[in-house]
Amino acid sequence: MSKILNFIVFLIVSFFILIEFNGFLEIERFSSRIKVRAFLAQDANPNSLSLKIKKEEGIQECTLISKEKALREFKRGFTRLPGVGQEESEVFLQEVGENPFPASFKISLKSEYRNPAYLDSLKYSLMALPRINKVIYGKEWAQNIWTISKYFRMASYGIGGLLFFLFIFTLIITLKQRFLILKDRYKSLQEVGVSKWKLRLKFSLRNLIENLVLSALTILATYYIWSLLLLPRLNWSLFLPINFIATFIGGCGFLSFLISLVITRRI
Repeated sequence: MSKILNFIVFLIVSFFILIEFNGFLEIERFSSRIKVRAFLAQDANPNSLSLKIKKEEGIQECTLISKEKALREFKRGFTRLPGVGQEESEVFLQEVGENPFPASFKISLKSEYRNPAYLDSLKYSLMALPRINKVIYGKEWAQNIWTISKYFRMASYGIGGLLFFLFIFTLIITLKQRFLILKDRYKSLQEVGVSKWKLRLKFSLRNLIENLVLSALTILATYYIWSLLLLPRLNWSLFLPINFIATFIGGCGFLSFLISLVITRRI
């Protein structure tokens, strides 16, 4: 019965870790779309400006978009509009005349700097640089992603803390129950000369091995259920990486060993 209870709790914890991992993965994927665009004056020196921009804290990449590339991007996007083809695009550009698009920098940020406060600060810093005419970024998009990230992190810490407490509590109850069953036998063994530390170590190692195996089976069960839920979409990038799996299995074994040593201190 104790093994079944441990398995259920292990399964709940492993699914929580899996959902949390995928949640942060999705938030990171969406937040990586946050870009800052700095538009340059006609006589700007891109090389000099690029060096100055890269000195800003939080900059991951700064890519120059030339006037010609900006025009190609516009053409590509314009022809994808409903009812607009290559011919309509060419007519429109002929009416506009000379390439109206300025050169610009497309700036991506490091993960920890994709928040509204830093983006506003970066905008003012970039506008202070010479020959930068305008700086834009998706302020509403960045605010929404940051808010979702904040509340998801708060929820994951709160639920994670409760599950960790449940995890430890279940281990203590099941291991204590097992020890009480074997306590009289261990006392008898002590009377015939078996050392206390040997009995404690034997009990703890047995629980260590059992919970290592049980947690490994839990990971397999989690993977199987996850694959049924995702069907053909499943791949190892959506499941837990190896270091997460190793930490989970090792943690289950180590905690059961540690709790076993504490429980058996009064043989």
